[in-house]
Amino acid sequence: MGWDKSAKPKRLRRKHKRMVLWVAMIGSLVLVVFLEFWSGFVEGNAKGSVFEYISGLFSEEEKRAVWDGMTDEGKAVIRKYIPKE
Repeated sequence: MGWDKSAKPKRLRRKHKRMVLWVAMIGSLVLVVFLEFWSGFVEGNAKGSVFEYISGLFSEEEKRAVWDGMTDEGKAVIRKYIPKE
């Protein structure tokens, strides 16, 4: 009984190497974002961390345009969950 020498390891093609690189990059980004939100949940500032992340995505003009286009019920819900500083 010996090792099967005909089954030598195969090399990854260039396309597969690129795919592995992309999966690793996206996976690490998702892991970092998840851990950042998780730390906010653990500290008890879950809603605050979500609002801070979302508010960093938009400029002041975009925020104003979205706020002006919302209904009164939507504004009331957002005011209810705005973190108190």
